[in-house]
Amino acid sequence: ARYFAQRIRCDVTGVEIQPALAAIGRELTRRCGLEDRFQVIIGDICGVPLPEQHFDHAVSLMVMLHLADRAPAWRNTFGALKPGGKLLVEDLILTRPFEEAQRAMITRILGAPSLVDVTSYQQEIEGAGFQILSTEDLTPLWSQRCQERYERFTQERDLHIHTHGAEVYEARRLFLQ
Repeated sequence: ARYFAQRIRCDVTGVEIQPALAAIGRELTRRCGLEDRFQVIIGDICGVPLPEQHFDHAVSLMVMLHLADRAPAWRNTFGALKPGGKLLVEDLILTRPFEEAQRAMITRILGAPSLVDVTSYQQEIEGAGFQILSTEDLTPLWSQRCQERYERFTQERDLHIHTHGAEVYEARRLFLQ
């Protein structure tokens, strides 16, 4: 959000469900000298009151994967956009079915209770009124980044165990793997 406010010189409204993260965000915004361009609404995007047909654009980066039911969030976002407003979403989707043990681990570690395939995800978005103009599959890029992250993480094993303990290290290692 601060990148957009600084780079494009636009006003930004963020929605954050965790008050502590909102406070950290406000402090970072202050340090960047962008307080006049940035505000945070504390609440759940599924139901936080947003001004109707107010925003030109909405951006969701790795947010919707954490929701058990994304439909209210899509509807709320759609209603807050001006006619012709654009939505940019980057999120995780399923590229193949998970085994139950994998799904349980993703839900527990990542907090992603309802990952779906790309067709189902697009249907959710369209169901709220959006028209999908384009999509881009970032799987090859993310696969490479994840492999590099896993390798770095395991190379720094001792540091992670010292910092977080063996149990947390192993849970994160399994997730990254």
